[in-house]
Amino acid sequence: MKKQAASTTIPDPSMLSFSRSLVPTDALFFSVDPGGMHLPIPILPKTVLGTASHYDKKGLSTPEPNIQRIECAMLPHDSHILSIEFGLSVVGESLAPHSCDVPEWRRGLMALAEGYARVDGFRTLGTLYAANIANGRWAWKNRLFAHAFTTTVTMGTRTWQIDSLAHRLGDLQTSTHDEQVRALGEAIASGLRGEQVTRFHVTGKLDIGHGAMVYPSQEFVDTDEGNQNTKSKSNQNKIKIGKVLFGVRHKETDRCAAFHEQKIGNAIRTIDIWHAGIRDETESQVVNAGKPLAINPYGQDREASVVVRRSGGGNADFYTLLKKGIKIFAQSQEADQVNDDLHFVMANLVRGGVYGYGGKETTTSKAEAAAAEAS
Repeated sequence: MKKQAASTTIPDPSMLSFSRSLVPTDALFFSVDPGGMHLPIPILPKTVLGTASHYDKKGLSTPEPNIQRIECAMLPHDSHILSIEFGLSVVGESLAPHSCDVPEWRRGLMALAEGYARVDGFRTLGTLYAANIANGRWAWKNRLFAHAFTTTVTMGTRTWQIDSLAHRLGDLQTSTHDEQVRALGEAIASGLRGEQVTRFHVTGKLDIGHGAMVYPSQEFVDTDEGNQNTKSKSNQNKIKIGKVLFGVRHKETDRCAAFHEQKIGNAIRTIDIWHAGIRDETESQVVNAGKPLAINPYGQDREASVVVRRSGGGNADFYTLLKKGIKIFAQSQEADQVNDDLHFVMANLVRGGVYGYGGKETTTSKAEAAAAEAS
């Protein structure tokens, strides 16, 4: 009687996580006075009276006062220049998983990263990240009001100065041909390859007009509980806190207007241009093919409230493509081609996160995965 051969099927990892390779800081907001001094922009309280405008199916809504306590931030009236500043560290954390409970997968992932670094050198991703730094996507709504916008990036003794409005948000490919963007991209790629920890300081100066409103991150708070920064014994009444802004202590300013570091990171990693778009049931275009989307395993477009990367139709998701990518480089040390799917896979590993394929996790593995996502 023949002995039955042991199964060689490799299980999918239930625990798989990568630490982030792009690590930005919070971005602080400053006004630039006529003498060139940078002054932190404070967050200010304001109470406003509006009218209710929610949907009323009977159409019988009566005018009711809508008193709200909100927070705002603005340039002083003697300044028309907004300066937004943040730091960015780039490390080679995508070269190996932070945690993985299947040794064969760990070896395959490391072979994938090694092959990608050998063939592409992370230059494609580095240049696309550089394009988003150059175009000022990270300024978000503030960019909309800028008459002029100059971004200055420094790394040690090197400096790049870029006209951000000369770069279109929806056309990253054209920006990647710019000489300064390519040089900045190569510096970022060297960090992604693990050759060194590259640190950048980014400053954007936007001409938005004297005394103009500026738009930092908004906090998500429970309006019923209020916010400790605005709540006091003297105003414990029915007035709702309609908007609470994000602020950090800077020198003598208790709450300097700022962006969350997550918001900066989201802008920089908006480089998924390799999808085929998606149409709804009426065949009208919902998301155009190649529209830059933030890197995400399923290609979420928050503006359209859709998931673009579904299996099939040229829009495979990260988990489907990851297995294909591992086969390409884990099974052949001579692989010499990198396609768009592999760029997308590696961009997700650069992004970092918990990517387990399911299954029961121990308390220890959950803690390790959470630590990787937070790092």
